[in-house]
Amino acid sequence: MKRSCLAASIAVAGLLIFGGLARAEGCAYDRTAMLAMDLDRFDQDASGWRTVGQAPGCFLAGAGLIADYRKAHPNLPLSQADGLRWHEGQLRAMGGDSQAAIPLLANANHDGDATNQAYAEATIAFLRHDRPALIAARQKLSGLPQPADFQAGAAAYKAQTGRELSWPPNLDVVDRLLACFDRPYVEAYGGACSPPR
Repeated sequence: MKRSCLAASIAVAGLLIFGGLARAEGCAYDRTAMLAMDLDRFDQDASGWRTVGQAPGCFLAGAGLIADYRKAHPNLPLSQADGLRWHEGQLRAMGGDSQAAIPLLANANHDGDATNQAYAEATIAFLRHDRPALIAARQKLSGLPQPADFQAGAAAYKAQTGRELSWPPNLDVVDRLLACFDRPYVEAYGGACSPPR
C-alpha cells in the first residue's frame, strides 16, 4: 500500500525516499513493505518488484528496488541471488543502461547451467552489439542436448501454469534479439521485430 509523503525527503541514487515511499521516474512504491517481503513473494509474485519494474517507464526504478532488496538481504542462497541479479540486469538493459546491465547478467549463473550460460552470452553479446558472438551463443544454445527428464518437467509446468515449455529454453528470445539486432533491448526482448523464418 502506498503511503503519503512526509515533508522531509532524501535524494538517494535517483530515488526520492519519503518515509517508506519511494518515487523514481514517476513510479511509486512502498519501499519498506517491498524490502520486508519474503523472496518468493518479492521475486515471483505480481505484488513484488514486477509491480514497479514492469510499469511503463519504470524499468530503472524496478532495477533499483531489486538492488536495494539484494542489499537488505545479503544472505540469500546463491541461486536466488543470481535470479535477482538477472532480473535487475534485464531491467537495467530495458531502461537503456547496458553498461550497468552487463556485469549483473554476466554474474548471474553460478550453478553453471549450460542453457542459462548460453542465454546470458547471447544477451550480453546483444548488449555489446556483437552480432558474431550473438550468433555463436545462439548456435551453442540450440545445440545443447535435451535432458532426459525435460518432457516430464515441461508437462508438470504446463499442468501448473497452463504455459508450454520448449527446448532449449529462451531460444525464442535469442531469435528475437537477432531479428531486432539494431533496436533497443526492450524492443528486441519484447518481440518488436519478427524473427526470421
